[in-house]
Amino acid sequence: MTEYTSSTPRRSTRLNTKDAVGSEPIKEKEQDSNKVINVGDFIPDLTLLNQDEIPVSLSELAKSRGIVIFAYPKASTPGCTKQGCGFRDNYPQIQAADYEVFGLSFDSCKSQKSFQTKQNFPYDLLSDPEGVLIERLGAKKPDGKLFRSHWIFEKGTGKCLVKEIEISPLDSVDKAFQVITGSNA
Repeated sequence: MTEYTSSTPRRSTRLNTKDAVGSEPIKEKEQDSNKVINVGDFIPDLTLLNQDEIPVSLSELAKSRGIVIFAYPKASTPGCTKQGCGFRDNYPQIQAADYEVFGLSFDSCKSQKSFQTKQNFPYDLLSDPEGVLIERLGAKKPDGKLFRSHWIFEKGTGKCLVKEIEISPLDSVDKAFQVITGSNA
Protein backbone atom coordinates (compact mmCIF):
# COMPACT_ATOMS: atom_id res chain seq x y z
CA MET A 1 0.00 0.00 0.00
CA THR A 2 1.31 3.45 -0.87
CA GLU A 3 1.88 5.83 1.98
CA TYR A 4 0.95 9.44 1.38
CA THR A 5 2.36 12.54 2.98
CA SER A 6 0.83 15.98 2.83
CA SER A 7 3.03 16.78 -0.19
CA THR A 8 2.35 13.52 -2.07
CA PRO A 9 -0.19 13.99 -4.88
CA ARG A 10 -3.09 11.56 -4.80
CA ARG A 11 -4.73 10.14 -7.88
CA SER A 12 -7.90 9.21 -6.08
CA THR A 13 -9.04 9.70 -2.54
CA ARG A 14 -11.67 7.84 -0.62
CA LEU A 15 -13.47 8.39 2.60
CA ASN A 16 -13.14 5.26 4.71
CA THR A 17 -15.25 4.49 7.73
CA LYS A 18 -14.52 1.46 9.91
CA ASP A 19 -17.03 -0.48 11.94
CA ALA A 20 -16.43 -2.26 15.23
CA VAL A 21 -14.75 -5.27 13.61
CA GLY A 22 -12.32 -3.10 11.64
CA SER A 23 -13.61 -3.73 8.13
CA GLU A 24 -14.22 -0.90 5.70
CA PRO A 25 -17.99 -0.72 5.13
CA ILE A 26 -18.23 2.75 3.60
CA LYS A 27 -16.23 4.10 0.69
CA GLU A 28 -16.92 7.16 -1.37
CA LYS A 29 -15.06 9.55 -3.59
CA GLU A 30 -13.96 12.53 -1.50
CA GLN A 31 -15.23 15.10 -3.99
CA ASP A 32 -18.82 13.94 -3.42
CA SER A 33 -18.56 13.24 0.30
CA ASN A 34 -20.14 16.42 1.69
CA LYS A 35 -23.08 16.97 -0.64
CA VAL A 36 -26.53 16.31 0.81
CA ILE A 37 -28.67 14.36 -1.66
CA ASN A 38 -31.87 16.04 -2.86
CA VAL A 39 -34.59 15.03 -5.31
CA GLY A 40 -32.98 14.89 -8.76
CA ASP A 41 -29.53 13.96 -7.41
CA PHE A 42 -28.06 10.49 -7.78
CA ILE A 43 -27.65 7.77 -5.20
CA PRO A 44 -24.26 8.11 -3.48
CA ASP A 45 -21.50 5.77 -4.63
CA LEU A 46 -21.16 4.14 -1.21
CA THR A 47 -20.70 0.61 0.02
CA LEU A 48 -22.06 -0.33 3.44
CA LEU A 49 -22.20 -3.59 5.35
CA ASN A 50 -25.52 -5.35 5.75
CA GLN A 51 -26.66 -7.34 8.78
CA ASP A 52 -24.46 -10.27 7.68
CA GLU A 53 -21.38 -8.02 7.25
CA ILE A 54 -21.60 -8.38 3.47
CA PRO A 55 -20.76 -5.23 1.47
CA VAL A 56 -23.69 -3.69 -0.41
CA SER A 57 -23.09 -1.12 -3.18
CA LEU A 58 -26.25 0.92 -3.59
CA SER A 59 -25.15 2.61 -6.83
CA GLU A 60 -24.42 -0.79 -8.41
CA LEU A 61 -27.82 -2.15 -7.36
CA ALA A 62 -29.57 0.95 -8.73
CA LYS A 63 -28.36 0.02 -12.21
CA SER A 64 -30.73 -2.94 -12.27
CA ARG A 65 -33.49 -2.12 -9.74
CA GLY A 66 -35.20 0.80 -8.12
CA ILE A 67 -34.05 1.36 -4.54
CA VAL A 68 -36.09 2.24 -1.45
CA ILE A 69 -34.09 3.15 1.64
CA PHE A 70 -35.90 3.74 4.90
CA ALA A 71 -34.02 5.10 7.90
CA TYR A 72 -34.97 4.48 11.50
CA PRO A 73 -33.45 5.76 14.76
CA LYS A 74 -32.83 2.45 16.56
CA ALA A 75 -33.39 -1.21 15.74
CA SER A 76 -35.99 -3.13 17.76
CA THR A 77 -37.79 -0.06 19.13
CA PRO A 78 -41.57 0.36 18.70
CA GLY A 79 -41.68 2.99 15.92
CA CYS A 80 -38.82 1.39 14.03
CA THR A 81 -40.50 -1.99 14.25
CA LYS A 82 -43.77 -0.54 12.85
CA GLN A 83 -41.89 1.03 9.94
CA GLY A 84 -39.85 -2.09 9.22
CA CYS A 85 -42.87 -4.40 9.44
CA GLY A 86 -44.82 -2.14 7.10
CA PHE A 87 -42.12 -2.51 4.46
CA ARG A 88 -41.97 -6.25 5.19
CA ASP A 89 -45.72 -6.67 4.73
CA ASN A 90 -45.66 -4.78 1.41
CA TYR A 91 -42.39 -6.31 0.21
CA PRO A 92 -43.88 -8.68 -2.42
CA GLN A 93 -45.69 -5.80 -4.16
CA ILE A 94 -42.61 -3.55 -3.91
CA GLN A 95 -40.44 -6.27 -5.47
CA ALA A 96 -43.05 -6.86 -8.18
CA ALA A 97 -42.63 -3.19 -9.11
CA ASP A 98 -38.88 -3.91 -9.55
CA TYR A 99 -37.70 -2.14 -6.39
CA GLU A 100 -35.43 -3.39 -3.62
CA VAL A 101 -35.88 -2.27 0.01
CA PHE A 102 -33.10 -1.46 2.49
CA GLY A 103 -33.37 -0.43 6.13
CA LEU A 104 -30.69 1.97 7.41
CA SER A 105 -29.57 3.06 10.87
CA PHE A 106 -26.55 3.75 13.05
CA ASP A 107 -26.92 0.26 14.55
CA SER A 108 -24.13 -2.31 14.32
CA CYS A 109 -24.35 -5.27 11.95
CA LYS A 110 -25.04 -7.49 14.96
CA SER A 111 -27.99 -5.34 16.10
CA GLN A 112 -29.31 -5.22 12.54
CA LYS A 113 -29.10 -9.02 12.28
CA SER A 114 -31.01 -9.47 15.53
CA PHE A 115 -33.71 -7.01 14.37
CA GLN A 116 -33.99 -8.67 10.95
CA THR A 117 -34.26 -12.16 12.43
CA LYS A 118 -36.74 -11.19 15.16
CA GLN A 119 -39.07 -9.41 12.71
CA ASN A 120 -38.54 -11.79 9.78
CA PHE A 121 -37.51 -9.00 7.38
CA PRO A 122 -36.87 -10.32 3.85
CA TYR A 123 -34.64 -7.35 2.94
CA ASP A 124 -31.20 -6.15 4.04
CA LEU A 125 -30.60 -3.79 6.94
CA LEU A 126 -27.57 -1.55 6.40
CA SER A 127 -25.22 -0.55 9.19
CA ASP A 128 -23.91 3.04 9.12
CA PRO A 129 -22.37 3.47 12.60
CA GLU A 130 -20.59 6.71 11.70
CA GLY A 131 -23.57 8.10 9.81
CA VAL A 132 -21.81 8.77 6.51
CA LEU A 133 -24.75 7.77 4.29
CA ILE A 134 -27.29 9.00 6.82
CA GLU A 135 -25.69 12.46 6.71
CA ARG A 136 -25.45 12.44 2.89
CA LEU A 137 -29.14 11.61 2.68
CA GLY A 138 -29.96 14.54 4.99
CA ALA A 139 -31.36 12.47 7.85
CA LYS A 140 -28.77 13.22 10.53
CA LYS A 141 -30.09 15.52 13.26
CA PRO A 142 -27.91 18.32 14.66
CA ASP A 143 -27.64 16.33 17.92
CA GLY A 144 -26.21 13.36 15.99
CA LYS A 145 -29.38 11.27 16.07
CA LEU A 146 -31.43 10.23 13.06
CA PHE A 147 -34.67 11.53 11.53
CA ARG A 148 -37.02 8.72 10.50
CA SER A 149 -37.04 9.03 6.71
CA HIS A 150 -37.21 7.30 3.35
CA TRP A 151 -35.87 7.82 -0.17
CA ILE A 152 -36.78 6.30 -3.51
CA PHE A 153 -34.17 6.02 -6.27
CA GLU A 154 -35.01 5.33 -9.91
CA LYS A 155 -34.09 2.04 -11.57
CA GLY A 156 -31.26 2.33 -14.06
CA THR A 157 -30.17 5.87 -13.18
CA GLY A 158 -30.16 5.91 -9.37
CA LYS A 159 -31.79 9.36 -9.49
CA CYS A 160 -33.56 10.38 -6.28
CA LEU A 161 -37.29 10.55 -6.98
CA VAL A 162 -38.55 11.00 -3.40
CA LYS A 163 -36.97 12.28 -0.19
CA GLU A 164 -39.12 12.24 2.96
CA ILE A 165 -37.36 13.42 6.13
CA GLU A 166 -38.98 13.38 9.59
CA ILE A 167 -41.96 11.20 8.78
CA SER A 168 -44.07 8.88 10.95
CA PRO A 169 -43.48 5.11 10.68
CA LEU A 170 -46.80 4.36 8.98
CA ASP A 171 -46.70 7.42 6.69
CA SER A 172 -43.24 6.34 5.56
CA VAL A 173 -44.56 2.98 4.42
CA ASP A 174 -47.80 4.33 2.92
CA LYS A 175 -46.18 7.17 0.96
CA ALA A 176 -43.34 5.01 -0.38
CA PHE A 177 -45.79 2.28 -1.39
CA GLN A 178 -48.02 4.79 -3.20
CA VAL A 179 -45.11 6.15 -5.25
CA ILE A 180 -43.73 2.72 -6.13
CA THR A 181 -46.99 0.97 -6.99
CA GLY A 182 -49.36 3.84 -7.71
CA SER A 183 -51.77 2.53 -5.05
CA ASN A 184 -52.38 2.65 -1.30
CA ALA A 185 -50.71 0.28 1.20
